[in-house]
Amino acid sequence: MNSQKMGAAAMKKIVLLGILVVIILFQKGIFSHSSNTEIHEQNTNSQAIQNTNNQLPWSKGTVGNAEKNLTQHYQKHAQEVGAESVGDYYKKANDALDPQNGYIKILRTDGKIDYFNPETRLLVGLSTSGDISTFHKVVHPAKLQRLLRESVN
Repeated sequence: MNSQKMGAAAMKKIVLLGILVVIILFQKGIFSHSSNTEIHEQNTNSQAIQNTNNQLPWSKGTVGNAEKNLTQHYQKHAQEVGAESVGDYYKKANDALDPQNGYIKILRTDGKIDYFNPETRLLVGLSTSGDISTFHKVVHPAKLQRLLRESVN
């Protein structure tokens, strides 16, 4: 491995270590974050779930249907985010996007946007059209590494 590749690998490890330190500091209440994140306006051409109260719609995803996609995500992630129903899961995902909830905006190289809360480790993913595509807890370090790799900030 040449020195340039070694340097890039070392830098990724340092960045990952820094994020893990921030997560630990958040969990211990030593460090807090106040986000001024701008939330995307609802895409008027979206065919996703109709909503009220200015909530973002859910993405149709690869299944091609917003309700089915939302239900599949609910079944997969409900327990980890504390959702009691599909509606509760959808509401929690939207509520998590409130700028006062401490989420950090991560611009991905594929044009998608993730909102990650280091304190709770909850992540809300938005599709390129601005619809919610996922809501879950980031548990595995490999997932944190993926977030860093896909980030353009």
